[in-house]
Amino acid sequence: MNVGGAAANLAGQVWYERRDFLGPGSALTAVAQHTPYPVGDSFTHSGLIDGARTPKPAFTTMRVLGQQHLDTAALVHPPGYPDGVFNNNTLEGYTFRSPASRHFLSVVWDANVTHTGRDGGHASYPLNPTQVANLGAVVNMFGTPVTVVPTPNGVTPLTLNIDPLYLQWQTSFSDVNVGDTFYSFIDLLAQRGVVAGYNDYTFGPSNPTTRAQACKIIVLAAGWTLVNPQTASFSDVPIGTTFYQFVETAVNHGIVSGYSDGTFRPNNAVSRQQLSKILVLAAGWSQVNPTPTPTTPTFTDVPSDNLFYPFIETLYSHGVVSGYTCGGVNPQTGMAEPCDTANRPYFRPANYSTRGQVSKMTQLTFMLQTPTPIPTPTLIMSSPTCGIVAVPTAQPRLPAPAPTGVPNSLDGATPTLPEPVPSQPPPLP
Repeated sequence: MNVGGAAANLAGQVWYERRDFLGPGSALTAVAQHTPYPVGDSFTHSGLIDGARTPKPAFTTMRVLGQQHLDTAALVHPPGYPDGVFNNNTLEGYTFRSPASRHFLSVVWDANVTHTGRDGGHASYPLNPTQVANLGAVVNMFGTPVTVVPTPNGVTPLTLNIDPLYLQWQTSFSDVNVGDTFYSFIDLLAQRGVVAGYNDYTFGPSNPTTRAQACKIIVLAAGWTLVNPQTASFSDVPIGTTFYQFVETAVNHGIVSGYSDGTFRPNNAVSRQQLSKILVLAAGWSQVNPTPTPTTPTFTDVPSDNLFYPFIETLYSHGVVSGYTCGGVNPQTGMAEPCDTANRPYFRPANYSTRGQVSKMTQLTFMLQTPTPIPTPTLIMSSPTCGIVAVPTAQPRLPAPAPTGVPNSLDGATPTLPEPVPSQPPPLP
């Protein structure tokens, strides 16, 4: 049980399993009944109970603390999880996700070193180059920074003993690493609570974004108050469904209107041109519509008679999009993109918008800033041997990882792929 941790801007920490404090088979019950309990010795050494197995005030404090605050930091990986952190039988630990920053926090230690061998036995945990890039800091159980020195072969060894080390990661999702194209945009939106990713703590930056997901992301980024009308605007987005309020709020602000058959097609992938219109309308920007000439359009594949031409040109004028260099191949269609005499870029307007692209375009449209960190209160334990434990401000618990199958997106359902490219200009979103 992570009651607190120095690496999470906390003054100190005490580590025990949740079962030690909660449930009918907990240590509290064992202590009260004076019955044997496997971890009684640990509690005696910590100062939570005395030699007669009588609980000290700090024991009750820790139990209450666990009940009230355990779920504020979501457990991502249990000990031994095959994620590259716990790569042999020597190392143990947990990885949590902070409810405030949404970043990961790992605590690791050498399970084979006993209390008497704390200063003698050590294990090495090798960090690969990607992990080193994602690592923000390493601190010990007292909050003191630990120096990590990379080796020439790119592997950075981290020496462990029985006392835990806290690894502060700069990532919110396991598949979005520091240095990735969309890292800064996705990470900032995650900290703002605009995107949440999947139940397995991945984000899927290359996955398509559904039209419903786009509504949710943009509505949250804009900071609009959700509406909940008694009559649905679309036959396929009924009252009470996951995205109902987000879609209706988008309709209320005039940024989407659906299709002529009365549907919204929430699970269809939103195209890049549709997203362009939605963002321009959400930002309230005046449309840029250059006077048509053979070379006026910024993008080779977005002529002036394209229904979305002014919206795409507007985004370009605000520095939100820049397109793709000519001479390449469209990865979604396999079509070549030859250069014209002006070497104009391509926009790929009918391509679906990936989740990474939506994050970047949304961030650049609304220019959101990193939120101010949530202040951390300090709780003084009643037993001096327990030190000081600071508890994070209570936050809604993140969902547990999906046990099997394809993960469900917290941002929305799996999109219908691919969205057909119509021969005629599609209806406005």
